[in-house]
Amino acid sequence: RDRLLEYNSCRPTEAQRLTAWANEQDNSSTLFDYMELIFDCYGVDTEEHSHHSFILRPSEHLQVAFPGLPEDGLIITFDRATALANEDMHFITWEHPMVIDSMDMVVSSELGNTALSALKYRKTKPGTLLLEAVYVLEAISGGELQSNRYLPPTPVRVVVDQEGHDHSGDLSHAQLMTALITVDNETAAKVVRSQAQKLRTLVTLSEQLAARHAPQLLAEAQAKSQKSLTEEVNRLIALRALNPNVRDEEIAYFTTQLAALSHAIASAKLRLDALRVIVAM
Repeated sequence: RDRLLEYNSCRPTEAQRLTAWANEQDNSSTLFDYMELIFDCYGVDTEEHSHHSFILRPSEHLQVAFPGLPEDGLIITFDRATALANEDMHFITWEHPMVIDSMDMVVSSELGNTALSALKYRKTKPGTLLLEAVYVLEAISGGELQSNRYLPPTPVRVVVDQEGHDHSGDLSHAQLMTALITVDNETAAKVVRSQAQKLRTLVTLSEQLAARHAPQLLAEAQAKSQKSLTEEVNRLIALRALNPNVRDEEIAYFTTQLAALSHAIASAKLRLDALRVIVAM
């Protein structure tokens, strides 16, 4: 028995922190509530099996192939002790592949990225249409450039009315979530059909408004990339003066990377990610 190895293998402070974090996650209902919404949205049948444990099956209303869900279903549990006692159960945590892939599906899918609501809003006339639009500014490049280090997919949110006025400052997302009034699907469909031309105009106006935010975000990303890679090039040049083993190819590589990264960031585009039509009351 190597006691020295045992002592060095466990850092009590770090271990206690991780244990406390795990216990906090186990006692939180956030993941359970989130996955319950996901299952309901995508058409996954859930049947209670035991405490915090459920049988999942694809329903006839299943929207898409649900990640990690076989045709004959499976049993999941949100309880750690239950999972340890039952090897056939899938222990669902934020790190479970089903959860991670479900979140990826929500982000990349068009399902649920449009909505229509009503809002009591004094700064416009009743009946005015507003559009809350979320765009994502992203650079399209290969993984080798690692452009996400300098320009990660960045949301740009705008709220615009039919005249092109920006209401983003007056109507934050948090404010809307507490003040919006639900509109039934039938009424929402009628509004969309009757106001189709105005909605197209609103989308165009929202894109123009969002585009005004892009230059500053791109400039910040360019500055970060220039600083990081220029420092690396200068470091190698200074090192080469002391160490002839530093090759010209290494310096040329980072110089080329800098030029390619600058081009990738400059070519970043806004992608429309979600829309919410708001009818002022």
